[in-house]
Amino acid sequence: MLEVVRYDANAVIVIAGRTGVVQAGIAGWMLGRPTIPFGGFGGGAATVCDYGSSDRQRFYFGALTDVEIDQLDSPWETDVTGARIVRHLDRCAESARRGLISPRLRAGISVGILIALVAWVLLLALPLLGWPGQAPAATAGAALPLETSSGVRFLLLLGAVCSAGAFGALVQSMRGIRDGITVTGPKVWIDAVLGVAAGFLTAALYMLAQIALNGKLDLPATNPDYSRVALIVSMSAVFASLYLDAAFSRFDTFKGSVMSGTYGKKDGDG
Repeated sequence: MLEVVRYDANAVIVIAGRTGVVQAGIAGWMLGRPTIPFGGFGGGAATVCDYGSSDRQRFYFGALTDVEIDQLDSPWETDVTGARIVRHLDRCAESARRGLISPRLRAGISVGILIALVAWVLLLALPLLGWPGQAPAATAGAALPLETSSGVRFLLLLGAVCSAGAFGALVQSMRGIRDGITVTGPKVWIDAVLGVAAGFLTAALYMLAQIALNGKLDLPATNPDYSRVALIVSMSAVFASLYLDAAFSRFDTFKGSVMSGTYGKKDGDG
């Protein structure tokens, strides 16, 4: 029974029983499993119930009130007690999952979301503020000037979509915390890196689609062009990073059609 609790059980309910029930109940709690003992039938479950009552806050993960805990030691009520035990177990399980996530990790994710959002908005807004400026027009008979501003806009575009990808990935982690999913620091870092990668791949797919459809890569030549392209591509990066697994599967599909030159073409098109 102890092996089952250790390797297979997500939660433990103990009712009546003898020594084995006592061991399973206490082992479940010590392993961090939500454990609900019903002592109304006496036996080993009543012993576990007494053990839990000695430190109610920790044993029930702060999810139950004293009145609710006392109800677990009362006689069985048909159509009432069973549903009550299930509700108590669900609440203890949710509280236990939240307890695994440290306040420091929550704060780190929150700060990361704000930093990524500020960086994203700033990179989108810089051209609207007049930077970089337009290249001077070439005079008659002179060589065309090197359009460095288009290259700057391209770098800003990459920065914007990567920031958007990181923002979406961190929001995904925060959603997981809200939904009671266990989130760890390494997982947050991995998701953030994958979010940046999703943003970069979104920008790369945009460029590949341009080459496939137009035969060449057109960098944003003006600030309004940059704003339009950066907003569309970065929003795509946000949604891609919010659903990373599905997004990378879709990338494989798009990659094949783009590389074959069939992206955006309907059946029968030449």
